[in-house]
Amino acid sequence: MKLFINKYPFLLIALVGLLYAACKQSGKPQQDTETTETMLAKVNTVVAIGKVVPANGYEWLASPVSGLVKEVMVKEGDHVDAGEVVIKLSEQTAPLAVDLSKVQLERMLAQNKSSQSSIQEEQLKLAELREKYETSHTLYAKNAETREKMQADSNAWKQQEQRLLSVQQDIKATAVDQKAQRINIRKAEEDYQALQVRASGSGTIVELLAEVGQSVTPSTTLGRVANTDSLLVEAEVDELFVDRVNIGQSVSFFAVGSKRAVGTGKIVYVSPTLMDKSMLYESANEGDDRRVRRLKIKPDRSDGLLINAKVDCQINIQ
Repeated sequence: MKLFINKYPFLLIALVGLLYAACKQSGKPQQDTETTETMLAKVNTVVAIGKVVPANGYEWLASPVSGLVKEVMVKEGDHVDAGEVVIKLSEQTAPLAVDLSKVQLERMLAQNKSSQSSIQEEQLKLAELREKYETSHTLYAKNAETREKMQADSNAWKQQEQRLLSVQQDIKATAVDQKAQRINIRKAEEDYQALQVRASGSGTIVELLAEVGQSVTPSTTLGRVANTDSLLVEAEVDELFVDRVNIGQSVSFFAVGSKRAVGTGKIVYVSPTLMDKSMLYESANEGDDRRVRRLKIKPDRSDGLLINAKVDCQINIQ
C-alpha cells in the first residue's frame, strides 16, 4: 500500500480536491432566481375575508314620540310589510281625544242642519211679513189703513230681515268651526298614530329590542328589519392582489376555517382606494399588518348565507 501511494501521489491530491469542492458546493445555498412578481403572477385564486349584509341595508324601528311600550306585535324572524304596526305605545287619552273630536263635529253638523231648516222657515216668514207690509202700504195710500198699522207691519218685516241675516251668519260661523274641528280630528288621529310604531319597509325582523313597559324616546332604537332575500357580501382583499381583482370575477364562498362551500357569486363593486383593515378582522393581530381593497360581491343565491356571518371568499382572478 505504501508503495502504491508513493507511486501515484497525484491521484490522492486530485481526490482530496474533488471532495473539498463537493463539500463546499453542498453547503452553499442556491440562488432564488424567481421574483415575487413572478410568483404572484402564477396565483389563480385569492382568498378574501367577507361578511354577509343586507343589500339594501337595514330599516330601523323607532317611535316618533316618547312613551311606554304597551304591546310588541312581532318577534324576531317574523316577516313584516311596509306600514305594518309592530309596536304599540301607551294610548293614554289619545283614542278618547279622537272620539271626542268626532262627536263635537257631529254636533256641529246637526246644528248646521237645524240652522238650514230654520233659514227656510225664516225666509217664508219674511215673505209673509213683506207681503203684509205691502198690503198695508197699499191700503194706507188709499186711506183704507192707519199709518200706525202700516208702520208696525214695516217694523215686523225689517226685524225679520235681521233675524234671517243673523241665522245666515251663524251658519257661516258654524262652517268655519266645522273646518277647525276637522283639523282637530286629524291632529288627534295623528297623535294616536304616533303611538304606533310601523315598519318603514318590508322584510324580516332580524333584531328586536323593544320590551313591554320600556320607556322610549324618538332616538331609541327598537329593532331592525332587513330583506333576507337580497344579500351582499362585503369583503376585503390584501393589497398584494389589488390590481388583479375586477368587477365580474367569479367568487366561491366557504365557511370560515373549513372547506364547506356555502355559495357562489360575482364581484359587483371594487373600491377605488386602499384602506386599513376594518371590523371584518376581529382580533388585534389581524388588522395591523397590511392594507386592503374593499369589494362587494353579489351572491347567485341567498340560500346558505346568514346575515352578519363571516365567510372566506375564493376569488378567481384568472
